[in-house]
Amino acid sequence: MTLKELIELRNEKIERVKEFKKIAETRAISEDETKEYEEVTREITSLDQRIEILEVEEREFVNTEVDKLDVSQELREFLKNPTLDIRAFGAGAGNNFKAAEAGAIIPQTLSDRIIEKILKESNILPLLTRYDITGELLIPKFDASTLTIAFYDEFADTVESNAKFTSIKLTTFRISGLLRISRKLINNVKFDIEGFLINKIAEQFRLFLEKSVVEGAAGKFDALFTAEAENTLTLAKKDEYSINDLIDLQAKLPTVHQAGAVFVMNKDMLTILRKLQDKEGRYYVLPDVTRGFGFSILDTSIQVTDFAPAGQVLYANLKEYGLSVSEEMNIQVLNELYATQHAVGVNIHGQFGGKITDEQAFALLKNKG
Repeated sequence: MTLKELIELRNEKIERVKEFKKIAETRAISEDETKEYEEVTREITSLDQRIEILEVEEREFVNTEVDKLDVSQELREFLKNPTLDIRAFGAGAGNNFKAAEAGAIIPQTLSDRIIEKILKESNILPLLTRYDITGELLIPKFDASTLTIAFYDEFADTVESNAKFTSIKLTTFRISGLLRISRKLINNVKFDIEGFLINKIAEQFRLFLEKSVVEGAAGKFDALFTAEAENTLTLAKKDEYSINDLIDLQAKLPTVHQAGAVFVMNKDMLTILRKLQDKEGRYYVLPDVTRGFGFSILDTSIQVTDFAPAGQVLYANLKEYGLSVSEEMNIQVLNELYATQHAVGVNIHGQFGGKITDEQAFALLKNKG
């Protein structure tokens, strides 16, 4: 039998095991049924051995790393039979599964790699402060202006101050997406199912999270391009940007927030700034050798995001933006949803939220309207 035929036969046997489980939930299993159940489980074990041998040959044929295919094979088993225990195919890092909602089994390593890829491919998200929370988290905020410090003569009474404390509430909201995968692809051992899932899920979640942070989402994410009135500058003339505007923008941030502050803008704004020159024709925007591909101006890193508002430049210490996370990527397989299309549904969701924790760390330059 071919590898495909063996896999199909194994799936048929597993369906029979499911039938036995349903019987056991309603009544006692007869002696004949017990013998048949034991025979079916032995056949599955035998099929597993044959499938593993044939897959080794396939792995050698496509010249792919064994550890990577170990993970991919586990993912295939997970996608085909999410309610059954998954057999370990090796000692690779991918053999790490945990229970999820409704008794399904999810590959924790997969969600870890998705998070890693999201952070790696985003210019903005890695610079935020991440808070792993359960429920809600209150961050105390002290108003320094309410504490009076002064010189006093010897034995003079210190005048009391009514120090004012407020709090910033961090909470999370459900983010979810649904991916459809052909069963034909799942059964194809030459198809990198691990890479496919990581790339597709990570890219969509990165775009959604970055957009939510930069543009904001009412009641869920504060918009990154936000600054108080005293920290907001407007161009003197429409579309006429100068290096002095950026110098003035930098001066808006208190010294305590200058270390680690960056400029944030979209690619069109970067193009405008890259054309600025001094009297000797030298460009102000320089390649940032510390980041490989990137740019800096006024000895400050420039971060580019497609979601930045047109004509605006943000200068901020992004550590004062809190990204709250109460649940990592949770993956659930939906076998019945696309059954008539010979496909499997993969529902991905997590709990995220975003909040500015110190407004003084944000300064904004806007185009003249």
